Amino acid sequence: MIKQIKINHSGFPEKFLLTNGCRFDICTHEQEREVFEGWSGHWAWFDEPPPRYSYIGTRRGLVDHGGRFWMTMTPISEPWIYDEIILKDQDQIKVIYMDTRDNPYLNANEIQSFESSLTPEEIEARIHGKFLHLTGLVYKDIKPETHFKTLDLLDENSIFHKMKKQWYFVLDPHDRRPHCGIWGFINPLQKKYIAYEMFMEGTISDLSAYIKSFEQFHKIPSSAVIRIGDPNKMETSTAVTGLRLKQEFAKYGLYFITKIDDDITRGHLAVKETLSWNKMKPLDEFNSPALYFSESVPKAKEMFRKYGYQEWRSSSKEQKNPRETPKDLNKDFPDCVRYWIMSKPIYYQENDSTPASYLNRTRTGYF
Repeated sequence: MIKQIKINHSGFPEKFLLTNGCRFDICTHEQEREVFEGWSGHWAWFDEPPPRYSYIGTRRGLVDHGGRFWMTMTPISEPWIYDEIILKDQDQIKVIYMDTRDNPYLNANEIQSFESSLTPEEIEARIHGKFLHLTGLVYKDIKPETHFKTLDLLDENSIFHKMKKQWYFVLDPHDRRPHCGIWGFINPLQKKYIAYEMFMEGTISDLSAYIKSFEQFHKIPSSAVIRIGDPNKMETSTAVTGLRLKQEFAKYGLYFITKIDDDITRGHLAVKETLSWNKMKPLDEFNSPALYFSESVPKAKEMFRKYGYQEWRSSSKEQKNPRETPKDLNKDFPDCVRYWIMSKPIYYQENDSTPASYLNRTRTGYF
């Protein structure tokens, strides 16, 4: 089928012209960025994780013909592939995870011998085909098929719309990036649902007005919402008035609880507990997670699936235990959920008295 082969200056074949008029080019990930620009074609195949610049240049060349691309890889590098392709293009991308033992032509003893020389993190990538950087995730147990739910809260026929709820709102305010907030509720079975999210910039008055209008539109009873704020930032005095941030929100009728346990390790463990279930048994009413994400919280779900620990640099990584300090990136919504869980929220029956932890609530906004 080969009509002509073009050899490059180094003596390697780089272009193949076939007798049927088709052609293909061969490139490597080590070539200069310019090599991947100006190309146009119908199909591209990346073998092993490509640098982002080669992927972008090649994808541009596929636009002309509505082309397709493949990636076959052991995912031990280029974590951007997971963040930018697998997580964001799930409707257009088909992902197939292969285990080394799926190959019937490999000797089982040889696989076992190779596996015994690997670290647990390397086993996940080299044996099971999972992205190596995901071994550093804080919440590894999140499974979309288990924890992601469609609630349809505005649909009066939805079981979640009819469900009795105790509503909570959690706020993580910021100076230089958007404020983060979640609306969550607990049902009589003490199951927790992250129903809505907020990700916006603005002043305290802007934020307060938005929260109230959002709750009105989504039929969330504002007077019954228990509000929880970042235990550090909400206690910080503002530069203009000298009042604490939670006092500023109290001017607009939003009263926040801030006295919660902010220990990160205990918080991570508590959230992990709500996400867990016995994976050796079928999911049912008695064996199921206690925390779920709705269809209306895409950023929260994305951050949870990226929220990871810091790593040691270079050679020191091989000589030290894994770090337990989380990265600042993708922490905002996980922090909101951590504050919520650490406030020990529960559903109270309608005839129950107000829980003692909330009896300190006053119209001044102090707790």
